[in-house]
Amino acid sequence: MSLKVVASAIVLSAASVTVEGFLSSSRDVMTGINVKSSPSSLIHQTSLASTASSTSSSASSTSNAEEASAGAVRGIIFDIDGTLADSWNLGFQATLTVLAKYHNENNEEPLTAETYPLTSEEYHYGCRYTTPERLARHVGLDPDHPSFESVGEDLGAQFDDYYVQLVDQKTAGFYDGIGAMLVKLHCGEMSRTDSTGESG
Repeated sequence: MSLKVVASAIVLSAASVTVEGFLSSSRDVMTGINVKSSPSSLIHQTSLASTASSTSSSASSTSNAEEASAGAVRGIIFDIDGTLADSWNLGFQATLTVLAKYHNENNEEPLTAETYPLTSEEYHYGCRYTTPERLARHVGLDPDHPSFESVGEDLGAQFDDYYVQLVDQKTAGFYDGIGAMLVKLHCGEMSRTDSTGESG
């Protein structure tokens, strides 16, 4: 047991002892510990309070276990990209928008996100790189090009903006059943049996 745990236990136990009247005089109390108590007395007092605390903790654990066995949801951890929402198309559309804008600033023939010549396969292959490096490569720059890094950083910042602006049901819609599940969770109507088919 660490010193921090021991110190915390002594402080909490002493406070409990004070409340329950084991210490006869408040003027002899310093931070909840009777300064005239012998070491053996303090240990005895701490033991009494620790026993009470353990009993309370045990009851709480039993209650939590009963809730868990009943299928109650006590906590949820999830990630959204590719877990709740089918969002790969959001990144693809943001990429096409950024690349079309860059093309139009540097070429006479205009392109749109719909007509820019980048396939989904090329997009997925590029995702092995960081966003700035990926976008710089998509516009035809090699890593040794003097503008590779600056162009990549600029395009990356634009991508981040479009990634937020382009969010909708078409680019990042929920997978089937996710919307209903979130509503049930929000309303407190979700249990583990709803998602797993069994409790425990």
